[in-house]
Parts: sequence; structure tokens; C-alpha cells
Amino acid sequence: MEPSPFERHTSYQIITTAKALGHVFEQRLHRLGVNKSQAHVLLALASREAGAMACDLVDCVHVEPATMTRLLQGLEHQGLVRRSPHPKDGRASLVHLTDRGRELEATVRELTSQLDRELVAGLSPADLGEFRRVLAALRARAEQHVWQPALTT
Repeated sequence: MEPSPFERHTSYQIITTAKALGHVFEQRLHRLGVNKSQAHVLLALASREAGAMACDLVDCVHVEPATMTRLLQGLEHQGLVRRSPHPKDGRASLVHLTDRGRELEATVRELTSQLDRELVAGLSPADLGEFRRVLAALRARAEQHVWQPALTT
């Protein structure tokens, strides 16, 4: 069956591809006892040895502050993160990975690498490089909201 004109849109292709990949990623993470958002927090914290404030994680993970609060509570309950007082701001706390959180983060990182290897298997290095370049350009445009939708009534 021939795809509809709508299905040929680049944005539609990207959105449906991201949804399909997200579903596969979520299934694999489920076996580890975390979801995509929790995994994203673990990955973000791994590069922050000194810890991170929740507001910094909100920006990194792209969730609302209330959602981050719930994510951190869940991760803390699982023993994957711990909070400590901020050394310079008594009102704030820093979030750190626990040893168990570091182990799980390494597993999530490997799972992500494996999924990436499966996804790009068969692509030439040149094609993969070009794809990544174009994808980065599209993401940058989306993040900048360059276009102004022309809605007519």
C-alpha cells in the first residue's frame, strides 16, 4: 500500500521513528526496573561527580519540576540516588548516584549502545555520518522554533 502524502512528511517520519525506538528502549529498560525518564536522570547524573541540583536535571531531562520531584523520589526509593545538602545554598540539595545507581547507569549506557548498534547495522560510515549531520540540523531547527506555523482559518 502506498503511503499517504502525510506519511511522507519528514516530521511524521521522525516522530513515528522516535516513537518506535522509544517503545523498544522502554521495553528493554523495563527489565532493569526503570523507565526512560529515570534512565535519562541516571545518565545525566553520571557525568556530574559533584552531584546536580534538581533544577539542572529538569533542564537536562526536559520535564516539569513536579515531574522531576517524583522521578527523584522514585529513584531514591529504589536506592539509585541520594540527596545531600548543597554546600553553598542551605535551601537546596544535590542529587548523587549511589553505587547501585552507578552500576545501573553503566548497564543503561550499554543497553543504549547496543540499541544504537542494532539500529545502524548495515549503514556505511559515510551514510551514518551524513544522517547524524542532517538529524542534528533538524533538531537544532526544532529547538529554535525557527518556523512560524501558518495557520489559516
